[in-house]
Amino acid sequence: MNWPFNIKTIFFLLLTSVGNHIWCASVDESALLILKNHCYECHSSTKAKGGLKLDRRSGLLNGGDSGEPAVIPGDSSKSHLLQLVSRTAPDKQMPPEGDGLTQSEIHILMEWIDAGARTPEGFGPDKEEVPLSHWSFQPLLISQTDGKPAGVDHFILAELEKQGLNLSPQASSTKRIRRLNMVLHGLPAPMETIQHFQETDLSQESWERLVDEALASPPLWRSDGWSLVGYCAIW
Repeated sequence: MNWPFNIKTIFFLLLTSVGNHIWCASVDESALLILKNHCYECHSSTKAKGGLKLDRRSGLLNGGDSGEPAVIPGDSSKSHLLQLVSRTAPDKQMPPEGDGLTQSEIHILMEWIDAGARTPEGFGPDKEEVPLSHWSFQPLLISQTDGKPAGVDHFILAELEKQGLNLSPQASSTKRIRRLNMVLHGLPAPMETIQHFQETDLSQESWERLVDEALASPPLWRSDGWSLVGYCAIW
């Protein structure tokens, strides 16, 4: 006698109809319904804990923040998702609360993965392109002034002009030296240095030398004497 269903089909229908009332036409639909009922609350496009979106094919194949694929089509034994829902490791169980999936549901997920983990078109491609509209993904634009790349001062001046503001007058040589030492060491500059540049113009070369010397000398909080008394530099 020719039966309309083979034994495997009857077995599958029994699995998908007992206990959880899953009435779907195929393993694919049954598996996705299981994921929806047990996983989407925390792992979907609406709420993606750990960056994992199980309602997207790219999320299934590429995983979340861990970078470990949730599903390896054709190999359920190596699929991380199946290991989690099977609760084989005490510290790695999904869902984390409740009784978890039944053996029938786990078997359906296993069949689905071994059959290729097929998903409908609405799940998107295997790998989704990252949107590049954010400013951080844009190529650098180098402004030119007189045919040469502009420094940061060029952008500051341009913004000040928009606001109708001007730069403050340049500080005197002694003020610049005092500021240099106070910022780097928390102490005034040596008096002989200030007296020297009160009588002599502070050239660009001299200024660069003073900055190098200040950067090379240890800051106050690293000296042994101040460390003994518990001095803490306040910036």
